[in-house]
Amino acid sequence: MAEQGPPDPIRANPRPYYLSFLSTLSVSPYEFHKALIWLNNTIEPYSWKRLVACYALTDVPEQILELYRIPDSESLTTGLKALWTDRTYCALATCCRDREMDLTYGLPYDPGVGDAIEPSEEIQTYFLQECITVKAGQQDHFLEALPHVREAFQAKKWKLISASQSLTPPYRVMHFWRFEFADQLADLMKELPQDPRYAAFEDCCESQWQRLNHTLKALPLARSHPSEGPAQ
Repeated sequence: MAEQGPPDPIRANPRPYYLSFLSTLSVSPYEFHKALIWLNNTIEPYSWKRLVACYALTDVPEQILELYRIPDSESLTTGLKALWTDRTYCALATCCRDREMDLTYGLPYDPGVGDAIEPSEEIQTYFLQECITVKAGQQDHFLEALPHVREAFQAKKWKLISASQSLTPPYRVMHFWRFEFADQLADLMKELPQDPRYAAFEDCCESQWQRLNHTLKALPLARSHPSEGPAQ
């Protein structure tokens, strides 16, 4: 009997996938959002759920970020095949000068493992996207220190929307946090550097970057397909 290799981490993974798109727009955000609303009809049959639709408050102003939670590899594969040939998605893609895609999968403490999270794009609130590259050999120490950092965020009434990790090296961790008021960000950034538990967390990190976002303004549903022009 032939010796079996290690299990495929994608097929063996019971946790959800997260697919994010970062779009640099070539049209107004209104036109992009119209296409985004219609895209729900394409992704719903494949159990994709859009958790985040927001625009960047830092970096390039016309960048829009989407985050989708996908329950399993079959839903991921079939959904992507449908997406690439869908005319709504093609209309959305023409609104962009650039559209970057990133695929990750849920960590054990990811909130998507349990109860479903309602899509939050209609709630006027802030999102912090955090990407952490962990030092080689420090994954266990990182995961040990992480709960203390999460507690500090949650004590300031921040809500964790997703927690996922890269599928390929280097080991990256992606968090999406939601909070309602700008002063919650200022308070947290003031207190974290003084917490010794945060110092232990930082020692495990090769690099970190954050992007601050705000939800797209809720727009009325378009009456016509985006490829057919504006509703009358």
